[in-house]
Amino acid sequence: MCNYFLKDTTHKNCEEKSHLGSEFCILHLDFPENKDGDEFKKIIKLKEEKIREKIAISDYNFEGAILANITLKDLKIDANLIFNNAQIWGDAWFQNLEISHDSHFSGAHFYGGTSFIESKVEMCAVFEKTIFENSCWFGNCNLGYHSHFIDCSFGEFTSFSKTIFGNTQFKNAIFKGQTGFSECLFKGPNNFENVQFGRNTQFGGNVFENETNFKSAKFSGFVSFDKAKFNEFSTIFDDANFDTVSFNGAQFNGDLIFTNAHFGNEIKFSCIEITGILNCENTTFKLPAMQELLCRTAKQNNENLGDRSRSDQYFFREMEAKRLQKSKILSFFEWFFVQEIFGYGVKPWRLFTAWIVFICFFSVVYYTQNGIENIHSIMDYIWLSVTTAVTPGFGGINPKPDIRIITTIEAILGTFLWAGFIATFARRYMR
Repeated sequence: MCNYFLKDTTHKNCEEKSHLGSEFCILHLDFPENKDGDEFKKIIKLKEEKIREKIAISDYNFEGAILANITLKDLKIDANLIFNNAQIWGDAWFQNLEISHDSHFSGAHFYGGTSFIESKVEMCAVFEKTIFENSCWFGNCNLGYHSHFIDCSFGEFTSFSKTIFGNTQFKNAIFKGQTGFSECLFKGPNNFENVQFGRNTQFGGNVFENETNFKSAKFSGFVSFDKAKFNEFSTIFDDANFDTVSFNGAQFNGDLIFTNAHFGNEIKFSCIEITGILNCENTTFKLPAMQELLCRTAKQNNENLGDRSRSDQYFFREMEAKRLQKSKILSFFEWFFVQEIFGYGVKPWRLFTAWIVFICFFSVVYYTQNGIENIHSIMDYIWLSVTTAVTPGFGGINPKPDIRIITTIEAILGTFLWAGFIATFARRYMR
């Protein structure tokens, strides 16, 4: 009997006869090293005969099988389709199948092209830790209630176009080349957490009916969500890393979350509709123009939802991005005075802190210059600095003539800072 242990199905050794004194049956027997010899051709022929024999009796358990290629087309399969841990060295065609139960391909290794075009799985499609070395097509499929592609590795081209998904899991999957999910329907929750997308990726025209999670996903090259529709639930891109991304014409009927995400290049955001909250907290950008675009959109979004505090935060980042696009000299002066001290008019406590530091600084100047006549205590220096900064006079204290130019400077700057604080405070808390 065959010594291959069927750990995922029967939990016992394969019951097929061993091949010519080998430890394994013809399906589990590895190919000879000499690919040009007669023995190699004979093994392929015997494997093909065994495949036809099993299909004729509706036995679709090929767990651990080592095959040159396989073709299953136009079949109605009233059983589980099992290829767990199988190795298929050539092309594998599973086209136009109707599988009334589950399909299991966990741990399988496909070395050639693989096609599941127009196949339908009634229950679960499980591809955990499956490796696709070459091109892979899942176009026009229906992958049942649950679709699991956790820890999968996909080759240079992968297409899921016009496929219907249930509860979808792609966590930790790797797409090495171009990937297409265009015009798909995702019915259940979708998990693309920590997925790596290579080169170009298309999600354009998709409909997501439940929560979609792209947390920590990495998009290399260009990714498109153009005209995609996200219904009611949140769409999460926390800690995601983008190169170039387009959301033109996309519709988000729930929250859109980019917390701690990073945008490396261009963002396209025209004609987008967001009815929930756009959250870009701690998002980083390589290009200031893209920070300006996304933060302006987030500002308008939160303003429309009545969250003016968060809207002010995005206004601050929008103005910061505009500053970064100016010359270095202008950018420096705006950074020091307008951004750090005045906070672009939305951070009153930053102004108040600057005013306190300003008062203390001039108090120290008056003290070191011994600038008050008839000094009684060190508090007289602080009193002089405060009254000079906020009132027209000196509060009954007479500064010495040689420091009056300093008090004049403090009076001008202090009045300016104090007025700015009042205006900013009123804008922030009384509008």
